[in-house]
Amino acid sequence: YMSTSIAETSGLDELEPVQHHHAHVAAAMAEHGRAGPVLGMAFDGTGYGSDGKVWGCELMVADLLDFRRVGHLRYAPLPGGDRGARTPWRSLLGYASLDDPTWAGDALADVDPTELEVAWRQIERELNAPRASSLGRLFDAAAALLGIRLESRYEGQAAMELECAAATTPGRILPFPVRRQGAAEVEGNGQ
Repeated sequence: YMSTSIAETSGLDELEPVQHHHAHVAAAMAEHGRAGPVLGMAFDGTGYGSDGKVWGCELMVADLLDFRRVGHLRYAPLPGGDRGARTPWRSLLGYASLDDPTWAGDALADVDPTELEVAWRQIERELNAPRASSLGRLFDAAAALLGIRLESRYEGQAAMELECAAATTPGRILPFPVRRQGAAEVEGNGQ
């Protein structure tokens, strides 16, 4: 990440690396004068996790210096890696691959078949398809599934349009199960 590169070339004698999502929680703690421990939540697009996976929906017990991850969104493949932030259909395909991918078929009908095939092979071969626990990518997947946006001009566009649609559309609340296996893991697909 750019911030790490800047810090490493800054010439400072001592650098103390801080995990990306812990930094979000610690910044909120500092802003409100809290030393912790707190139960913190960090929701964003993507960031490097301390387990080597892509994070983006983290629940942690934290103080200003350290944290323990106690929950996260279910990992889903993100075919194309960072390209997924601009192509919500990739996030949808990743989530669909966890279950029966046919349920996403209609929503993916307008995606170029060659691109779809390449992305599917990336998932199958676990090649350039990192597993991500990202809330931003889940919002992207939902936007693609609902026909709101398959491609975005900027990161977050699909999620913002999904939020707008949700705010203006009457509906009902669906169940959102949580299962416990070590860290709490939210299923995200409503099953």
